Amino acid sequence: MINNTTKLFDFLQYNSNDEFDKLINSIEKEQSLFYITQAVKSAYKRGCFTLEESEIISKSLRVISTPDKKESA
Repeated sequence: MINNTTKLFDFLQYNSNDEFDKLINSIEKEQSLFYITQAVKSAYKRGCFTLEESEIISKSLRVISTPDKKESA
């Protein structure tokens, strides 16, 4: 049996073009932020950014990942 699994961003797997199309068509705002965050983390692990870029990205991810004080109140 041939394994046609493709892995994106080191975590997201799909087995066919149809499965990928379903994934793409189901993305909403919350999932979009999650996928962008995972993509940036994956690129960081692969050494795609300079030290300064990495610092800005790291800080930005922490800001995005921390709930607003207004939302948690």
